[in-house]
Amino acid sequence: MVGSERIRTLSYEGGIREISERAASMEKAGRDIVHFEIGQPDSDSPQNAKDAAIDALRRGKVAYTPRAGISELRKALADLEETHGIHSSWEDVVVTCGAVEALMTVFLAVLDPGDEVLIPTPAFPAYFDQVRLCSAVPISVPTAGDPDIDAIEKLVTDRTRLVVLNSPCNPTGHVISPECNARLFDLAERRGLLLVSDECYADFIYEGRHESIAAIPDARNRVFVVSSLSKPLSMTGWRIGYVLCPPAFRSFITKAHQILTTCACSFAQAGAVTGLSSLKETTSSMTAEYRERRRLVLNGLSACDGLKFIPPSGAFYAFPDISALGISSMEFCAELLEKEGVAMVPGDAFGAPGHVRIAYTTSKERIRDGMIRFVKGWNRLATGRE
Repeated sequence: MVGSERIRTLSYEGGIREISERAASMEKAGRDIVHFEIGQPDSDSPQNAKDAAIDALRRGKVAYTPRAGISELRKALADLEETHGIHSSWEDVVVTCGAVEALMTVFLAVLDPGDEVLIPTPAFPAYFDQVRLCSAVPISVPTAGDPDIDAIEKLVTDRTRLVVLNSPCNPTGHVISPECNARLFDLAERRGLLLVSDECYADFIYEGRHESIAAIPDARNRVFVVSSLSKPLSMTGWRIGYVLCPPAFRSFITKAHQILTTCACSFAQAGAVTGLSSLKETTSSMTAEYRERRRLVLNGLSACDGLKFIPPSGAFYAFPDISALGISSMEFCAELLEKEGVAMVPGDAFGAPGHVRIAYTTSKERIRDGMIRFVKGWNRLATGRE
């Protein structure tokens, strides 16, 4: 007996886990590996969040919560989105088990079999797999920088239901401009489309500031905002995400969430409420640190003759173009891992062959070492000399 064809044919992150597992195996055998492959903050969760979660456990807060989450957390998240210019009711916030589940609830709540979803690419791999799990059709829209509005509109058909946006973008770090947001919303209005805006990295901006498409007047009836506390509060394992949904879709999102997970973890929600009280302080410190790490990565990339890259404006990734070497991104990543001990992710995982993603989520000391190794590996492959 074998598993379903639906699951068998999913890409399952296209190289990310392969590189991570090989790096772990090499480390276990004694190799020194610099980890640029996993996009996970290396700092601890805020102490006040941990204390509040422990206190909730001690007080017996271990039962199911309301399906959409505890009201204190939903109100705090609505207040957070208010700082992004999004005016909404806290009742339109549904707390989920991380942003990945939040995305899935949106797709389940909105898509019917055969519906089409337009995804500017490079993009987070889960978008494509989750859309396919809903028996819908993901359509890649090749993008460099801001989404290409004209290209998106040419692909709109009578089956197009959604456009997925991600700003700041994983894997490129690009931040969508306000002008592009305005044009995207105008397109959605004219063609009757819904928009999903993945804003998990909104607190990490190095140039300009985050401006959500949901802050546009009248956008609340057409835009789903998906985010989480995994990145800004370094709470990846807590699995606290959320959807800020159009009011008309609130019951659909809640029903999809109930079917998937019933509710998010009770004591994690309690800790998140308290953690949000120190969000500004926490993210300011993290952003300052990532800005310095970004500088080290960009300095290293600049030392590689023939390497093309666009400096990221947000998130904590760089996404250089290695196509000048004439080898695939997976071959490049495997070569750098085996010869230099540097673990990165091939761009194929994000729908962008010829690129690699570098996550600067390790210490400055390790980044300096890793970029020295990267430059050495690049020069060796570029010149053909060991």
